[in-house]
Amino acid sequence: MFYIGIDPGINGACAILDEKENLKVFRCPKDIKGMSNILYDYSFEDCRCVIEKVWSFPGQGVVSTFTFGRNFGQWEGILSSFNIDYIQAIPKKWMSQYEDLSKDKKIRKKQLKEEAIKLHPEEKVTLVNADAILIAHYCKNGGMYEQEL
Repeated sequence: MFYIGIDPGINGACAILDEKENLKVFRCPKDIKGMSNILYDYSFEDCRCVIEKVWSFPGQGVVSTFTFGRNFGQWEGILSSFNIDYIQAIPKKWMSQYEDLSKDKKIRKKQLKEEAIKLHPEEKVTLVNADAILIAHYCKNGGMYEQEL
């Protein structure tokens, strides 16, 4: 079984865990072919995936909002075409597995990075890939079975 966590943002990542918690991490490619290449090998395996549910924010630029939504849709299309079961999880839901996270985004991002480093000290964990790693763990720890918004 493989557990996939996807942070679909422009500066996001895709993390794939196996049963023994071996980890592979990929920075989100800028094109659909690159996204497909990441998941192709797993399309023949038993996989589950959690993709972060996204929406636009006040003050976010039109181009960045469109790109963000397009990335999300492309990931959904790839997952569907490869028959990989997936759910969407809002950030608050997958982050609920960590206590005492700051409401300040910069501080919270650093805290999440530290949590990912604790789980995978052998991996080069960055602000870019930390969320995807933690989303993959959320998937492995039962996030697939919870009712999502």
